[in-house]
Amino acid sequence: MTPPSRQPARRRTAVLATVPVAVAALLGATAPTADGTAGAPGAGDPYFPLSGNGGYDVRHYDLTLGYDTGSRRLDGTAVLTARATRELTRFDLDLKGLTVTAVTVDRTGASFRRDGQELVVTPRHILRAGRTFRVTVAYHGTPKPVTDPDGSADGWIPTDDGAFVAGEPQGAMTWFPVNGHPKDKAAYDFTLTVPKGRTAVANGVLLGQHTAHGRTTFRWRQTRPMAAYLATATIGRFRVERYTTRDGIQVYNAVDAREARAAAPVLKQLPAVLAWESKLFGPYPFRAAGAVVDHAPDVGYALET
Repeated sequence: MTPPSRQPARRRTAVLATVPVAVAALLGATAPTADGTAGAPGAGDPYFPLSGNGGYDVRHYDLTLGYDTGSRRLDGTAVLTARATRELTRFDLDLKGLTVTAVTVDRTGASFRRDGQELVVTPRHILRAGRTFRVTVAYHGTPKPVTDPDGSADGWIPTDDGAFVAGEPQGAMTWFPVNGHPKDKAAYDFTLTVPKGRTAVANGVLLGQHTAHGRTTFRWRQTRPMAAYLATATIGRFRVERYTTRDGIQVYNAVDAREARAAAPVLKQLPAVLAWESKLFGPYPFRAAGAVVDHAPDVGYALET
């Protein structure tokens, strides 16, 4: 299945459908070095040659993020569980901007350097082919979206009450270190802490939320592997609607009050749309569905994820 396409919004409204889309998983290439193998700084995409990386396959991302809507500062810890597809002396992650303070591989400190959008990691020991390893990256900063060749922005886009996060095709690297090509799909856990009164919406199922010391933490889990550009962590003041369809699909809709009237008739059709697509393509493969309808003048498009 081809990646979902952007659709221009008639109003200055950003719409993010939080239904994951399946994309074929392949492995990236590697580049040999004199003393071993270095993962390639790109997955060979003809349009975005530096998106994604070679030499490993990410199985799971565990993202713990804190966002201050006033200063727009993001503090993050990303834990990536991956399998080496070749013997690796070093490998790359995609990360644009942001300040990296520490990197470990299997709980052992690793050296790292920045090269444009590449975070180049050199573990203390060679990673043998077939080995599963865990990379932890601590980072912080003010995320900024990337501008695509068509002039649109994607990634972490600030709004007046939080942030709208839509990653297609290369926006994931604006807010977490990633193997940023749809060839490499993975499962996700999100722990998102935001000021009290804001809602943080990610992929999959909401496991729980709690408020303490003026901040609320939301925990989300997406167990089915998905392409990195589908990941979101949209933050704002939302009216939340939750229900379960007749087929047992959990629906979570988050709507900015300024867009509620226009969004209501569209969101009402979601169960019928899911039922129709299930008849056409087969049973819906995920546990959850839903949408985020945000007031985001700097976005101006809808993204189906």
